[in-house]
Amino acid sequence: MLPLQLNNERFAEALQAARARVPEGIGTQKEKLLHATLKNYFAGEEDEQEVPVLGYVADVFGKDGIVEIQTGSFSKIKEKLSVLTDHYPVTLVCPLMRKKTVYWLDPLDGSVSGGRGSPKKGAPCHLLWELLPLCTLAGKEGFRVVIFYYDGEEYRLADGWSKDGKKGSHRVERVPCTPVDLYELCTIEDYHLLLPEKCPAVFTSKEFAKFSGLKGRKCSAALKMLLELGIVTRVLDGRQYLYSVCDTSYLK
Repeated sequence: MLPLQLNNERFAEALQAARARVPEGIGTQKEKLLHATLKNYFAGEEDEQEVPVLGYVADVFGKDGIVEIQTGSFSKIKEKLSVLTDHYPVTLVCPLMRKKTVYWLDPLDGSVSGGRGSPKKGAPCHLLWELLPLCTLAGKEGFRVVIFYYDGEEYRLADGWSKDGKKGSHRVERVPCTPVDLYELCTIEDYHLLLPEKCPAVFTSKEFAKFSGLKGRKCSAALKMLLELGIVTRVLDGRQYLYSVCDTSYLK
């Protein structure tokens, strides 16, 4: 399968090539900059991109198999991945922003303002709820998830319902600036990486929300993913569930 290696020089070239295909600037191109950059990064040659395979179009298809870059809902590619993994090695690349600087676009004239660092930081555990639709593929031979961890910029359109347009606003672009790390998930055991830092061996859903930073349905989906993978078990204790990590050797 595709070798896992973080190459800063290759990333810079991939970003530059993606920017060259953006004729009018942030938020105007059909393909988003993040997706285009990672496609360039993981493709050996340009002719390996956007290749028809078994009735689908693979982001990258080369001698090492198929690479799919997913920057949106994972449920939308469940069927596609299920078919492709029956015939080829498949790597699913999940970009995850660690630190972000937020910029705002004026919906009237397109001017850009802001440039403030967000206090919120992305962590691998934040992907748990998103990966739930693909839980049946986890650990399947020939299938792996690669988390592309990076620092970057986020551009949002100030079109929300609040006076400044920020609440209820829409994200229009993510720009990967600095690659931080690559995490590889092949076996079920690898998914222990997605446990929150400082996660205790036994916890409630409320405590999990505190350690993971996930709220509401995202927290519930993340816990369901851990249950489906057999990473945790749960028992009813009074009116609440207690979750236990099955193999505590993975706890940080």
